[in-house]
Amino acid sequence: MAKNNEVKWYNSLLLKINWSIIFLLIIFIAVLSIVIRNYVSEQVNNQIESRNTEIADSLEYSINDFIRNKERILALTRQLPELHTGEREEVLPVLSAINQEYQNFKYLYLGRPDGEMIIYPEIEMPAGYIPGERDWYQSAVNRDSITWTDSYYDANENYLMITTAIPVRDENNQLLGVLGGDIVLEDLSQQVADKGRMYGTNAFITDASGKFIAHDNQELILNQRNINEILDYTEIINNQSGYIEYQGFNGDEKIAFYNRLSNPEGVVFVESSINEVFAIQNRLENIILISSIVVSILLIVSVFLINKKYLLKPINNLINTTRMLADGDFSAKIKGTKDDELGKLATNFNYMTDELAAAYQQLEANNEEITYLNQNLEYQANHDPLTDLANWRKFMKELNSFLEEKSNKEAALIFLDINNFKEINDTLGHVNGDLLLKEFSKTLSQICNENRFLARYGGDEFLILVKNTAEKSKIEALIQQLYELISESFIINENKVYIDLSIGISRYPMNSEDSYQLVTMADTAMYQAKESIDKNHLYYQEKMRNRLETNKKIKEILREALENDGFKLVYQPQVNLRTGRAEYFEALLRLKNYNISPGKFIPVAESSGLINEIGRWVTEETIKELAELNQESINPIKISINFSVKQLHDAGYIDFLEELLKEYDLNPGLLEIEITESILIKAEDKAIEFLNKISDLGVKLALDDFGNGYSSLKYLSFINFDKIKVDRHLGKMFLDNDQKETMASLINLFHSMGLPVVAEGVEELVNYNLLKNLKCDFIQGYLFSRPVGRDKLTKILNHNFIKDINL
Repeated sequence: MAKNNEVKWYNSLLLKINWSIIFLLIIFIAVLSIVIRNYVSEQVNNQIESRNTEIADSLEYSINDFIRNKERILALTRQLPELHTGEREEVLPVLSAINQEYQNFKYLYLGRPDGEMIIYPEIEMPAGYIPGERDWYQSAVNRDSITWTDSYYDANENYLMITTAIPVRDENNQLLGVLGGDIVLEDLSQQVADKGRMYGTNAFITDASGKFIAHDNQELILNQRNINEILDYTEIINNQSGYIEYQGFNGDEKIAFYNRLSNPEGVVFVESSINEVFAIQNRLENIILISSIVVSILLIVSVFLINKKYLLKPINNLINTTRMLADGDFSAKIKGTKDDELGKLATNFNYMTDELAAAYQQLEANNEEITYLNQNLEYQANHDPLTDLANWRKFMKELNSFLEEKSNKEAALIFLDINNFKEINDTLGHVNGDLLLKEFSKTLSQICNENRFLARYGGDEFLILVKNTAEKSKIEALIQQLYELISESFIINENKVYIDLSIGISRYPMNSEDSYQLVTMADTAMYQAKESIDKNHLYYQEKMRNRLETNKKIKEILREALENDGFKLVYQPQVNLRTGRAEYFEALLRLKNYNISPGKFIPVAESSGLINEIGRWVTEETIKELAELNQESINPIKISINFSVKQLHDAGYIDFLEELLKEYDLNPGLLEIEITESILIKAEDKAIEFLNKISDLGVKLALDDFGNGYSSLKYLSFINFDKIKVDRHLGKMFLDNDQKETMASLINLFHSMGLPVVAEGVEELVNYNLLKNLKCDFIQGYLFSRPVGRDKLTKILNHNFIKDINL
């Protein structure tokens, strides 16, 4: 009897435990269901909001992109000379071309201040129509930029539209008229509605006052209905974006996501039915509820089914052993296992503990290795592998962190570049170039402290962040310290290497408060310093950006000209004052399709590295022309070309020149290369060696622009010059100021050295007479001829220029 009571008691206890377990599990399932329901609801809402916001953003982008395209076309059209001086028959083709590319315009037209209206496609305007009295004309003139009108009915065909317009002015800012384009609201509505239908929603646009200007329901536009009739528009127009629930015109519940437009001013809406939007959410909530009920029922049935067997003790043993395992005791085992389901579970559990023990040991070893790898990766991610300095990523972190500290007042950013590092790589090899960068980095590190942060930007460029000061005196002192550090040569594998720097400086907050802009500004100033003749460091100024943008455009034009045959040569004669005939021609480079002077594009070519390609093109084109001209002419024709200091870095130029002379079978003495003394001053030893190699080929050398700046006669003893060209400013100074004796002495000096003299830039007859009396050999200038094309050379060859003057 006692045993039965014990069994009953045990079964009663087991039953209570089971009911407790069931109750707790049901509570757990209920809580889990609520959590899942809320999570699903939130996800559905987020997806709906994300989708509709994406549609609104897409519409806003499409509209703004459409506006930007029109603004670009209108701006380009404003620059066309036809609109400045043209008549109707010249303006209409321009309007037609715009209409063909951007077919959103119903009409394009130019309204003039005198009341004339030029319109495409051409239509007859109503009597008394004066453009200057129209809203689109007045709005554009007053704003002096692209503008959009409110919606209105067309004066001729009576359809609802909006107009975009922009004033057209001449070089003196005088108003020439207003260029406008009509967009029919029905067409705009169709585009917007199609965009919404792609996503299964309704999209529409309202203007600043709430009137519909684009809607699938044209009645709302034609009747000029206002969205204020169904919702509070004042709250929406003051926000950038958001969503709102309201009742539509037909009384059904709606939800709309909106984005505000800036031009034209208004709002784009993406509208959906609330019932449709939340239908999926409701279905998911019902599924979760039903699933929870089914799981609870199955759980109750399962517990009562397994209640037939004796479970409490082995389960309790399993729980205790599991707790020991969770506490890290991997030696815990379940003892006394039987050959039943629980026994098999216990056996597998013991096997699992053995596996877990081995896995835990391996995991600890892996964790140590992963920790080391993470630390190593973190270091590599923030440091330059060659110099071990901070890299660009680390530098920007440091800079942004400093700028975010509001207590900081000032800072300076120094951008360093090693001049002619490519030449060092080319002459010593990249391995030695890398060694130089390492040594230079160590030298730079000597100036670092808690207020100076150094990083390698990339290549031969470095950045220094100077914290808590932007005073020029302190920055100048630091730069002076930099130059003192590099004044001595670097010894790289027994080679002495001297370096020079170009430095750009930007300052916070004077120049900018944005980290990326500060770097860009310092970079811009550095490139200006690199191009400067007498400055090795410059502080950023706003005009530098404008010059950089101009040079960038010119660089693109030069690259396009190299790729698409965009260069040409013109020739200016050098007239022999004894014979009156042109014995030499100077080949001058011009752009075929752009009116940009060589004085502007040659410096860009030099600074961008394109000068070597351009120089080779000029050399080959000149030799080819020389070969053809000397086949056609009885008397030998000689042509000179100009040579840039940057071309000294073209290591293969000598071989290139020699191969061309052989290919075209040209006498080298017919080709002359003009150099300026700046080539010799900047790279004396290398230049002398380079030019003497050219002379050894038989090519003639001329010293150009003598007297322009620093001039020295010492180079005449090192280089085999064949001619001296006196700069126009030197000649003008001596001749205009009645210093003929000085000019005569200079010419006699060159004659005593066996060098003929060419006077450049001669434009006046009085200077010609003086130079002739002073025994000058050649004259080049507008007095005789401007530069001419190849087609006029034959005529010039047979012409006596002095005979014309004597007549």
